[in-house]
Amino acid sequence: MLRSLPEGALGVYPESVWQQMRQSEANAAMQAGASAAYRRQLRLFGALSEVQAISNQGRLTIPSHLRERLGLVPGAEVMVVGTEIGIEIWAASRWQAELESLDQHEKQKVEAEMAAELAAAGQAPIR
Repeated sequence: MLRSLPEGALGVYPESVWQQMRQSEANAAMQAGASAAYRRQLRLFGALSEVQAISNQGRLTIPSHLRERLGLVPGAEVMVVGTEIGIEIWAASRWQAELESLDQHEKQKVEAEMAAELAAAGQAPIR
């Protein structure tokens, strides 16, 4: 299964994993009946997901509408990143921005944890 991810990458998952992603929501039908926002989420998930078979040569074709959406230009450098449940394919520039975002997130997380530990110990955070 191919899935255009909101972060700007193409997720490539075995169909069994994709099915688990879809079935993880409890009472999905009831939520869809009660919430326009939830229906939009379902619509977006479905519209940006696609079945794609691996060719006899071991190749995967990425449809043009997904390539365009994700900035995957033929001949350009891409990054293929393992995610334990599948892989992600990133345009190299988007991957670099994602790495910077991940680094920033980790830095903020560590700072928040340290501040919480200091507060629990009754000490003021160091600035």
